[in-house]
Amino acid sequence: MNNLSLVIETKQQLKCINKPIDDHLLPDEVLIKVHYVALCGSDIKLYKGQYTAPHRYPIILGHEWIGEVVATGTSAESKWCEKDIVTGDCSIYCGSCEQCKKNKNLCERVQKRGITIDGAGSQYVKVSSKYLYKCPKTAVTLPYVLTEPLAVAVEGIKKIGSQKLSEAKEVLILGAGGIGALSAIALIDQGVSNITISDVEEVNIRTIQSMGLTNATPIHADMTKNVSEYVNHFDLIIEASGNENAIVSSLHLLRPGGTLLCLGHQNSIHIDFGMVIKKSLNIIGSIGGTGGFQEAIRIIERNEKCITKLITRMVPIDSVQHFFSKELDLQKNVKIVIEMN
Repeated sequence: MNNLSLVIETKQQLKCINKPIDDHLLPDEVLIKVHYVALCGSDIKLYKGQYTAPHRYPIILGHEWIGEVVATGTSAESKWCEKDIVTGDCSIYCGSCEQCKKNKNLCERVQKRGITIDGAGSQYVKVSSKYLYKCPKTAVTLPYVLTEPLAVAVEGIKKIGSQKLSEAKEVLILGAGGIGALSAIALIDQGVSNITISDVEEVNIRTIQSMGLTNATPIHADMTKNVSEYVNHFDLIIEASGNENAIVSSLHLLRPGGTLLCLGHQNSIHIDFGMVIKKSLNIIGSIGGTGGFQEAIRIIERNEKCITKLITRMVPIDSVQHFFSKELDLQKNVKIVIEMN
């Protein structure tokens, strides 16, 4: 069985390697023909040797993906059928530790697909049934490759709580990349209005504008530098840029009693914690999408065309090495998707 895999060997070394797959399935395993793999900032940082969280090399990339079932193990066959469209967890949890009982994304033995263990960047992959989610069988499956990042946004927004969401009259999203844009869609789906989306990248703003999000106003601005105009203006801020100044600025931008949801990956930063106390701010951190996949799939069903517009570049598998080595830094994209077959 031909099984080309996208392997990051070491810093800035990605190779398309034929890695034969053992198609013998354990009882709970499913063999999947992968259709698409989407790239996120973590994949780019892994390729450039800039990823600071736990990871390993060599690694088959791919934690945002979609494919179809081609075979099942004996205990999985009752749940999955051939040609089912599926996607899966990035957080590979044990399901038995104390943390898993509360939040599987915080599993004490968690592994990350495509980061600490091999991902779905192969033409065929084997995945344990418990990490899979069924997508609708529609003529257009492409937008469902973004289920995982949308699930990350859904899980984060869930932590805010329905009361805080209903009370949020002015909302700011810092960063109009994949997570930021998908956060806006998730908020709008819950009836939140008056959303401002700020980004310094023109392509991100143009993409948001093209999506027709009537409740959202995209602005080409660095809100970390335009703080004075918006002091105490927002009830809720979602930080999705990963910019180290964004959280610092958010403390000024939030109204007293406001909420900051942190989805962008940050290193160590210095903040004025006195302001957090004086303004009685709520700071929420969230990581992982496990628990949010089913809702994310429902949101995509209702917003297929809109979400597809976030995919601004398609790369065939046989062009991947050239793209990473020659084109990755030459153009700006919201979401890059690799066509695996």
